[in-house]
Amino acid sequence: MAQVATDIIIPNEKGQILLMKRSKYPFKGKWVLPGGHSEEYEEVEKTAVREAKEETGISIELEDILGAYSKPERDPRGDYISITFIAKPSNEKPTKNEEATEIKWINPAEVKKKETGFDHYQMIQHYLKWIKTKKTGWSKRPPLI
Repeated sequence: MAQVATDIIIPNEKGQILLMKRSKYPFKGKWVLPGGHSEEYEEVEKTAVREAKEETGISIELEDILGAYSKPERDPRGDYISITFIAKPSNEKPTKNEEATEIKWINPAEVKKKETGFDHYQMIQHYLKWIKTKKTGWSKRPPLI
């Protein structure tokens, strides 16, 4: 059974997004979005807020859901489904924790696939489309039922 995780795209007023350079397996040395696993009985919205604060030191307000990412190979540790949020940051200064060797604001259009971990490059590309339309890929799909 898949485990649930969240990833959070946190843009600043300059249009940059907050990325972390991982300090450990998997994807050590690669840039990733803040995020992490849901705890037992934790709502994914609360997971996103908690993980953003734990990993970046920034409080956030969730703005939208970018999508759900569920390719079985997205994480070498196992089967994870990630709900990816877009969030507004507080004006706190980012601080890294033990999971990152570096944390910084980066222009999303300059992020290169080979420098990212998980499926975060794909998420960033979807975010760039969202910036223009304020719609996700799901927004254009016909109803499933």
